[in-house]
Amino acid sequence: MAGAPVKGIIGFNNKPAFVLYGRRESGIRSITDIKGKKIAVTGLGSTTDYAARAILKHHGFDPDNDAVIVPLGSEGVFPALQRGSVDAAILWAPGFAVAEKLGMVRMQSLGDMGTSLNCPDQESSFPTN
Repeated sequence: MAGAPVKGIIGFNNKPAFVLYGRRESGIRSITDIKGKKIAVTGLGSTTDYAARAILKHHGFDPDNDAVIVPLGSEGVFPALQRGSVDAAILWAPGFAVAEKLGMVRMQSLGDMGTSLNCPDQESSFPTN
């Protein structure tokens, strides 16, 4: 295979790499400030939607009543967070580094909750709508 053109590079994580970040300008200092806020995800039923719902449930919030989950597509999530169209967003690499440079608040990593995206005992965290 020496000299063959590279078609792609794949990387794997042993835990989900989605993190909930919030805007300080929205009054967010920690996860307790998320109630009533708009959270950007890529789409309803997506892995970012699952991550948002799982994080909210983990902290005792009802995802359908305590926050507004806003589907914006992959290209729309970070710009909406930067503009302030939403208060928080589920981000993935390389968005973490940019969010932290901009002073956004890292509230919760899905991976740090011991959650797997395909673990059968996590079914209760999957969105039902």
